[in-house]
Amino acid sequence: MTLALEFKVEPAFKEGYAVFVIELPRRQQGSEYFAWAQRGHWMDLLPWTELKKRPRQRIDAARVLDILRVLDDVSLPALPPFVLGHDGVTSTLTVSKGMNQATFRWWGELPKEWIPLAPIVRKLEELALELTRG
Repeated sequence: MTLALEFKVEPAFKEGYAVFVIELPRRQQGSEYFAWAQRGHWMDLLPWTELKKRPRQRIDAARVLDILRVLDDVSLPALPPFVLGHDGVTSTLTVSKGMNQATFRWWGELPKEWIPLAPIVRKLEELALELTRG
């Protein structure tokens, strides 16, 4: 595995969701991309170690490559200004490549300093909702 994307949305009193996308390189044939997704109360969302035991869904490489192109062009401050609140929505986006990892976590709306992440968040939200429909 060379790339992993994890996106969680954890509302205080509503249903949340999570989506995990991984890249599995194939020898001399590029890569394949798979996703796992779940919906439910944020306290009931399975951790990645448990969720990956469930069946995976193959996703179109173009969708992931589109996200990666945005990531390649993103330049962000490490921390946006301080914010405080409760009973809202906490979102977490984690990108891993090999042993390296970056995690962005925010409460409420995406901070304006991190707006370059908005296209990635939107694409992962769409994927999560599509995969958990049913």
